Amino acid sequence: TVATNYAQEAMEDVKNMDFEKIAPTSKSVINANRKYRIDVNVSLESTNLKKVFTVVSWKNRNGITKTVETSMLVHFTEVFASEPAKIVLFTESYSILNSPISSEYASTKLTAVIKDIKGNTIIDWGEEPDEGNISFSIISTDKFGTLSDDVVTPIDGRAYTTFTSNESMSGIFGINIIEASVTLPNGNVVTDTITIKITNGPVKIKLEAVPLTIKASTTNYSTITASLIDAAGKTLMKKDIFTDVEITFSVFGEGNLSTYTITIPFDSGNEDPASDIIILNSTGNPGLASVVATAADLESGKIDVRFLGPPVAISISANPNPMYFDEAYSTITVSLLDINGFNTNPTDAPITISLALTDYDTGGSLEEPSSWEFPVSNSEGGIKETKFSGQSSTGKAIITASGGGLPEATVTINVISELVPDHIKLTASPQNVKADGLELSTIKATVYDISGKIVTNYTGTISFIKTPDIGTFSDYHFANGVATVKLSSSVAGTATITASSSDGLDCVPAEIVVGFYGVP
Repeated sequence: TVATNYAQEAMEDVKNMDFEKIAPTSKSVINANRKYRIDVNVSLESTNLKKVFTVVSWKNRNGITKTVETSMLVHFTEVFASEPAKIVLFTESYSILNSPISSEYASTKLTAVIKDIKGNTIIDWGEEPDEGNISFSIISTDKFGTLSDDVVTPIDGRAYTTFTSNESMSGIFGINIIEASVTLPNGNVVTDTITIKITNGPVKIKLEAVPLTIKASTTNYSTITASLIDAAGKTLMKKDIFTDVEITFSVFGEGNLSTYTITIPFDSGNEDPASDIIILNSTGNPGLASVVATAADLESGKIDVRFLGPPVAISISANPNPMYFDEAYSTITVSLLDINGFNTNPTDAPITISLALTDYDTGGSLEEPSSWEFPVSNSEGGIKETKFSGQSSTGKAIITASGGGLPEATVTINVISELVPDHIKLTASPQNVKADGLELSTIKATVYDISGKIVTNYTGTISFIKTPDIGTFSDYHFANGVATVKLSSSVAGTATITASSSDGLDCVPAEIVVGFYGVP
């Protein structure tokens, strides 16, 4: 009951966090003379979706490790912001190398965002006279690093700085707390902090699985390798991990583990990898098995293994779809799916899947082969491809896939009029880069038609302009309706980028701002 309560409390804490602040954590608590460790593992499923696993572990009176596990998905949708209410600080990496400082892994980029009470970004911050700069500071007594910028003018409600090790940390690891603050229009000063770990020792557990995909059967298994890695992602030797590391494993879904606890020993003279293996056995049921590994003071690791079932459906798709009248072809992709939607192969006997054009007022035909045998296999299912081409008019082409006693599947290709340029979409990635003359922002201008299709046969020209004339353009490339150019600068500041075409297409947005922030 105590462990379950801790797991529920950890999940409630996650629910109340800003989306950017949801990150892996590990902490220990004492209750009735028993020590509980609470580990939160986070995986980014998409830009606005995170999967969170919580594992509470403890040892019973016999010294056996026990666990309570729970998981959830966190989805964030940003809308128009109301009044500014808080600042949120987060970073690319919460652990960095102590040395050498020349390594890119001895620094981390910090982002501070001004938000309303519901977590929406104040993208127009700075338009009012009382909306000022964001300040950054290291508030720890012992400072094991430096900040590239202490005061930063936000762009679109965001400000950036870089924290870099100064190589002064002399122990196993050091901790620095960094604060971001801003004064709101009502006069209130709001702050947020993050904690950075500085060490050349282990910071995370890395999990690898062989195979990643296999048929569900009680005789099938995947070998899981757990390794201790540093902030650069390098697997350490046993002589470099400072102390014995006990790892606790949990499994979510259709798997059982050969053991739930291992210890990787510290050995001052041993140059073997700080790694060990366990076995993930299939339960016999098809589905996903997520293995989570936790250890004190380390970021947890996670890996997913798919245990496949027999085919229950045919998947068929076409790309592009819709296709334009003057496009050469659309690629038809066919595979077999199990009950969970995973690509699979037959279990007992081969299955032959055949395609047929059942309705096509567009004209055209399927290239050969348009029929395939999917063999019996213990591994992930194969994907077969052919092409639909030769269309002579607009309309619809319906392709049916059938065979193996499975339900028929169809895809309808819409053949529409030829490409007509309508507008340009302008983007920059990333929008904020170091002013070191090396880090690059990729500026891209893409020509679209009115339906949102890229005009791959565009014959006009695209030009880029930056105002003021800060930084340097390089590596211009234009093909298939997409123009790109690289932008770098050795001077801090901002550049406003515009794109124009030879035939005067509208550009959306009309301009985009790229920021260059200082380096130590």
